[in-house]
Amino acid sequence: MGKKILALFSCIFAFTFLLSGCSSKDESGSAPEKGTQTETSEPAETAKPGEQMVGVYALESAVEGGKKIDAKTLGEKADQFKLEIKADGTGNVKSSGKSVQFTWKALSDTELEMTADGNTSRGEFKDGTLTFVEDDLQLTFKKK
Repeated sequence: MGKKILALFSCIFAFTFLLSGCSSKDESGSAPEKGTQTETSEPAETAKPGEQMVGVYALESAVEGGKKIDAKTLGEKADQFKLEIKADGTGNVKSSGKSVQFTWKALSDTELEMTADGNTSRGEFKDGTLTFVEDDLQLTFKKK
């Protein structure tokens, strides 16, 4: 399955780690007037697997070898650790100005697979939280 998630998220342990908003606008780019309805001739799209995973996440906790570091422990530095999953199947992990690019795909509504530099890791999505576990390493990110 590849090397530890550590390879994918190496910048986190160096410690030096879009969701686009939806709006109601008509073809002219302006919001519909109150009391009016917009017409659509196309059926509403059903959500694609993984669509709910798209967005920006902040590191909530990292556990390795029984040692836990959480956002509270990191304090203001916690905001420097970001994971972004984009709708186009790409994403990045950012830490203190460093960035690791990856590709991803949804395996189901609750599981995704991410690949960076030839290393692949699987994560679980539940209630706005992404968790990656491999061996004695666990990384948890909360959607912002």
